[in-house]
Amino acid sequence: MIKKIPVLMTAILTITAAARAQVGPEMRDVRTAAGMTVHGPVGGQYFRMELRGKDTGRVRTTKKYWYRVDGVRFEFFSEDRNNFVMTDVPKPLDDRVVLDLYRSDYLRRFAGTKPPNWRTAWIDLASGKTALFWSYKKNAATPKPGHVSNHEMFLVVSGPGHVFGLFAQVPPGRTEADVRSILTRTLGRLTFADEPFG
Repeated sequence: MIKKIPVLMTAILTITAAARAQVGPEMRDVRTAAGMTVHGPVGGQYFRMELRGKDTGRVRTTKKYWYRVDGVRFEFFSEDRNNFVMTDVPKPLDDRVVLDLYRSDYLRRFAGTKPPNWRTAWIDLASGKTALFWSYKKNAATPKPGHVSNHEMFLVVSGPGHVFGLFAQVPPGRTEADVRSILTRTLGRLTFADEPFG
């Protein structure tokens, strides 16, 4: 019986991971004349995001789903709404409420309290959606050796059943406004459909 417990736990964890479909292994990158298109399934629907710039591509790293646009590296991620929104909400929530809940959950899980130099703003995207932006300086008083940057930022948008977002650090020689502009243009080209994109 005791030998069966690890097998049972592994099966439960596998089922739980499968139930939380995120952007991931089935995602594809396709080179285009303007840069690159990233597309794939998530939560029973399909997404497509265009990366445009003089230098675009997938960043080869041990971390998953990192890309670059004109010298700015960023992570593309999604989070199932069920991870931070109560499942028994009587009516659909406005996108801004969902994004506020996600930001609050982020602070609770990763920061505990607002980090130094916390900034946040609502940004209208080219897609017609409204995104939530926040940035902060991590370990501002005592930066750790080897850190390229302690200035981090997120830009998130509400999509079908998930929050989709981009995470980046401000590299040396670049400004927050510059990096935010690239993230805003990129996330503004995120679209959704019921059928796979061709």
